[in-house]
Amino acid sequence: MEKSIAFFIRIQLKIKIFKNLCYLILKQKLCELYKNCLWRFNIIIERKQMTNTGKETRVKL
Repeated sequence: MEKSIAFFIRIQLKIKIFKNLCYLILKQKLCELYKNCLWRFNIIIERKQMTNTGKETRVKL
């Protein structure tokens, strides 16, 4: 009986660690995607501003 409880607790801990790892990896990926999108968005805005005014103006979000 005690062995099965210890085994169950060990599995629960492994699941918890795995979930935390997945969460951290996912969070990092989402941050990278978000930064990528912002970076692309900035480039699009810069290009539009350059074509509108004819001179280079930078816009930071």
